Amino acid sequence: MPTSRIVVFLCVTALFSCIPRTVAPLRTIAYEQAQHKDGLLVYLPGLGDSITVLHGNGLIDSIRAYAPSFDVVAADVNYGYYADRTLHERVTADIIGPAQAKGYHRIWFLGNSMGGVGSQIYAWKHPGVIEGMILLGPYTTSNGPIREITKAGGLAAWSMPAKVKAKDWERPLWQWLKGCANGGPGCPRIYIAYGVKDKLAPGIRVLAQALPKGCVVVLDGGHDWPVWKEGLMRLLRAGVLQ
Repeated sequence: MPTSRIVVFLCVTALFSCIPRTVAPLRTIAYEQAQHKDGLLVYLPGLGDSITVLHGNGLIDSIRAYAPSFDVVAADVNYGYYADRTLHERVTADIIGPAQAKGYHRIWFLGNSMGGVGSQIYAWKHPGVIEGMILLGPYTTSNGPIREITKAGGLAAWSMPAKVKAKDWERPLWQWLKGCANGGPGCPRIYIAYGVKDKLAPGIRVLAQALPKGCVVVLDGGHDWPVWKEGLMRLLRAGVLQ
């Protein structure tokens, strides 16, 4: 085999060997409240985050204190579910469907980084199901659409091109977010917390600038849990989940 083909083969093999394994049903951890509850906060982790990260940062106790009517379920949604496109299937079958059957009628998503875009995409594809989402330093899309929107003067001024490629999910997502920023039907409430030095800040700012000021928390810092913990605490204290 030519050397060039060997290199390509090894690169492709390494790429796919690094994609985490997916399982059905999803592995989850439920944190239930002792009091009456009607809400469920679904946590989708960032790339490489453990589903115990909320508990490890003391945030489960904080959620219990500021949102006593909400239970929490942390879902082990690793990158593999995005790569094989089973995110929606598994979250619906293993979390949302059972939650609705149990009588939860207020369902919120909490997602950081990769889990932030997972939350957005799920809410986009399932209108009216999610009441709200809290996005901590969320990934949005690749730089191309972000530059387009910025050049247009912001999300409110931007319009999706008349023709987009069939595989382009990013521009349709931005178009949906634009509608949600204007209170579109079936849209969730959106709250964001992020650090000004976040590596994903250009995309986050595009969305944040389209939202009401009270829905955005901007902190000093980068793409990490100290920033996200403080941002979530501020939103909880403001009564977002009450």
